[in-house]
Amino acid sequence: MNLIVLLLTVISQAQALPLEVWQNATVKVESYPCLTESPKLEGSGLVFKYQGETYIVTSEHVVLHDSSVKSCHVANKTKLQLVKADFFTGMAILKIIDQNDLKEVAIDWQDLKLSQHSEDLSAVGYPTGSDNISTLVSGKLLTKKSRRALIAGAEEMIEASGLPVEFGMSGGILLSSVGKNYAWEGVLSHQVLRRESGKSTELIEIDENEANPNDLVLAIKKEDFFDWFEDIINGTESEVWGRNIESQISGNSAIQYGQLLFSSTNKSDEFGIGGLPDKDENPSIFVDFCKVVGCNEGADGSGIGGEEDGGQAFQVVSLSLLASEQIKNQSAMPEPMAMWQKWLLAGKKVQIIFFRNKGSKRLTRIQSLAQFLTYWQRDGFTPIVLRSSTAEDMGEDVEQMYHQALKVAELAQAARESETAENKRAWFAMLRDMALLSSNLMFSSNEVADLLEGENDHYWRIFYEQDFNSAVELEAAFQNLVSMMKKVGL
Repeated sequence: MNLIVLLLTVISQAQALPLEVWQNATVKVESYPCLTESPKLEGSGLVFKYQGETYIVTSEHVVLHDSSVKSCHVANKTKLQLVKADFFTGMAILKIIDQNDLKEVAIDWQDLKLSQHSEDLSAVGYPTGSDNISTLVSGKLLTKKSRRALIAGAEEMIEASGLPVEFGMSGGILLSSVGKNYAWEGVLSHQVLRRESGKSTELIEIDENEANPNDLVLAIKKEDFFDWFEDIINGTESEVWGRNIESQISGNSAIQYGQLLFSSTNKSDEFGIGGLPDKDENPSIFVDFCKVVGCNEGADGSGIGGEEDGGQAFQVVSLSLLASEQIKNQSAMPEPMAMWQKWLLAGKKVQIIFFRNKGSKRLTRIQSLAQFLTYWQRDGFTPIVLRSSTAEDMGEDVEQMYHQALKVAELAQAARESETAENKRAWFAMLRDMALLSSNLMFSSNEVADLLEGENDHYWRIFYEQDFNSAVELEAAFQNLVSMMKKVGL
């Protein structure tokens, strides 16, 4: 039996490729506006062959998300055509225009799928500003099931230690090794987990500072690449999220789904985790209601901590339309985006500030566009969407809703304290808590309105019989609260 296992292991190892083959197939990728050549984005990529064509897979953020002639893409001075860049999956595909270029170094599709069991990992890529390839060979596999990265289309990612990847190596390759045989494991992400003594682990983008040997490297699994690429080739890919080309060139944060543009109040798409709301930059409501219910501070929902620096502001995702005239395929857009698009067409201002996670009954505040998309699409958090006619009206509308909710809570508490029957006391407590939670955007207008009808009608009638004036005041305040919640889109 042991001889059979040994024989199978030797056969598996023999199928893997030498390191030099992978190094030759790893190229430096550059992307820039053709006319100005600025800004120039740089990264790394892997050349491979599929059905007679030659392609490069890289990280989506190292290419301009523009397939027109206005943007140029090159690898080792070879011209490339952008096939797809997808913020959702974190990957991009480029095609070699002249099929004779780089063909001799391209990895065969079947060789990409070769696997071997090993905890020894290497990383290959081109640091920014250098034409010399960098190969890191002392990595160790920690897990292939990490959910700590903020890439919505990656349910799980590879996490490794001992590979201090540098800025520019993202989009490069992660390899497993057994002796002199190497197999491809995945695409190096633009994210790392930074570990510093005395501080919580922090998810950050790889930056131009010196690489940190304590960083934990994250990589997109090759299985995710195979599924995504074959969907593209077969024309069956579904949601396509891209960085908006204009905002990408200007250095601002914005992602695009069809005609909908999601932009952040933060210019750069930071991944900092932790910190408290900035009182100077936010309405009092968004500071106060964290004290009532408690906001999910200091964690990103995936087990990553952060520093309580007290200075980090709430991030706001604002929605806008790229073209207001004759938007096609409105019915094809999935909910709730179709509704958001209707609001925008009606001239409303639409913003998202928090997620609601009913499982934990806490709000999670948005900290980056990557976090927004990941929590919503991957983890099933519900975005709390506010709408109003103008940005100024939105703040006033939400603050009025907040104060109306406090009024309902106060009236319900007063009624509760004046009652002796336990069932009615519990009902008034529910009204009070629902109002307080509604002030924190924890419930929808429909959920709040349910307390005005159905089985609860019995309690309203009893309340009217015992204290008519108080009942009228409380029910009117409750109805006003529901109206205000609907006005801002809750």
